[in-house]
Amino acid sequence: MLFDFLFKRNETEDIDVLPFQIIDLKQGTKKWRNWRHGGIGASDASIIMLENRFKSPEELRFLKKNKIDEKPNFKMQQGTMLEPEAREQYQKATGIIVKPICLQSKMYPWLIASLDGISDDFKKLVEIKCGESAYKKATNHTIPDYYYGQLQHQLMITGLNKMDYWACWPGKKGVRIKVKRDKSYISKLFKEELIFFNTLWAEKV
Repeated sequence: MLFDFLFKRNETEDIDVLPFQIIDLKQGTKKWRNWRHGGIGASDASIIMLENRFKSPEELRFLKKNKIDEKPNFKMQQGTMLEPEAREQYQKATGIIVKPICLQSKMYPWLIASLDGISDDFKKLVEIKCGESAYKKATNHTIPDYYYGQLQHQLMITGLNKMDYWACWPGKKGVRIKVKRDKSYISKLFKEELIFFNTLWAEKV
């Protein structure tokens, strides 16, 4: 399938032919937030797919069109604070060295992602969650539905076949869950995200 060809890569490929480019932005800055407003990121996926009970596509559209930065709640702030330590914990547990980075699709510039961690050879990818609820679910080898789209979006833009989901909580041993590429879901995800993006600027605020 042409679609699968566009969003899947051979992991032996040279870095120069990867389907994405690195965007030199520091996550959390004003420039980063403006960049996110102009594209469709991993955290937008579950909302667009109607799998996120916390926000609707209409709310997301309003925020992006008006470039409104939502104030992070306590849990979000806590997760941001704990993430560096969680990344170190993941690296020690797996032996995989990763770093946070921002990516943008070469073929579809509106397709973007702010990754929690990816290896220097771009073959190992991890999403980190530091919430207590996410950790408890992970101990039962469960990933909340509203994170599934986020993970598959990252696999779509990187072209990888699998990634790690790392859940942790202070004082507890981190939990690693391996997530496989879902071709059927990604195909639907891309179509829905494309529709959302194409209609984003066509409507009046």
